[in-house]
Amino acid sequence: MVKGTGRHKLLLAATIVLAVVYLADRMVLSGLLTRMRQLRTAITTEEAALRMNLGLQARKAALLDESKTYSAYLITASPEHEITARFLKEVERIAQESGVSLTDLTPDAQPSKTTDVRTYRAQLRADATLWQLWKLFDQLQRSHLLLTLDRFTLTPKDEQASLLRLEATLNLAVP
Repeated sequence: MVKGTGRHKLLLAATIVLAVVYLADRMVLSGLLTRMRQLRTAITTEEAALRMNLGLQARKAALLDESKTYSAYLITASPEHEITARFLKEVERIAQESGVSLTDLTPDAQPSKTTDVRTYRAQLRADATLWQLWKLFDQLQRSHLLLTLDRFTLTPKDEQASLLRLEATLNLAVP
């Protein structure tokens, strides 16, 4: 084969080994390292997108929970007469639960519309004791509909003032 001293053979073998290692590094290892860097970058990008999506899902869940909280106060879009009927039934139910005797409950003909909210009105006349009126006002405030008492007047119905006559305007806000 090669003639020369042991030192020359060793130097030649070392040179060949270094050349093979250099070529292996250039051809195989550098390709693998480049591919690994690309994969790390892709993984980092996907992890960031996943974190962002998880944050969005958490916000969506929070919004849905909040929507469920307030959905009882919203009336779905339905014809005007259905909303008015539901409004009057709710007022009658509240009056009955509080022990107030209704003498008149008259809805306004058309709801008023301001910006995004329609307001339904009803004129209420009733006779009740002071305690029953207190319960009525409390029940109106706690109603699952957005009811408000716009104005009211109280007058004594009899000489002893044990019964009071209530005249009030009730509003229902529908977004």
